Amino acid sequence: MAGVGFYNADQYVISMGGVRIQGFADGEFANIKPTRPKFERVVGVDGEVARARNSDRTLIVKLTLLQTSASNLYLSALIQTDMDAPNGAGVVPLLMQDISGNSVATAAQAWIVDFPEESYDRGVKTREWTIETGMAIFVDGGNH
Repeated sequence: MAGVGFYNADQYVISMGGVRIQGFADGEFANIKPTRPKFERVVGVDGEVARARNSDRTLIVKLTLLQTSASNLYLSALIQTDMDAPNGAGVVPLLMQDISGNSVATAAQAWIVDFPEESYDRGVKTREWTIETGMAIFVDGGNH
């Protein structure tokens, strides 16, 4: 008999440079995508199939925060430091972990690609931050 799965978005922890990111938007707040497929297939004119393993283990991460989140200031400071200081001063470790399950994405080197697009309205808007990583470990472990 199969058990009942459990997921709690409050139990999804994200930290960048050892600082916990908080103030996520309602709905989808994190998106993790491998940069390239791990295997690429080629089919010859006579139907022979070959595949090549891709060693690219980098990730593209998108985080969606409320415009009121204090983490926007931290992420802004991180990219500003990266632009102003030499030698990748804004390159920091990234950890994304579902502590109510077994999913994890982690990289020793991660950086913010650019400032988010901003818009303003009567209500609270969101800010989408794009992060890229060096070599990463990515496990989609599901939930109990």
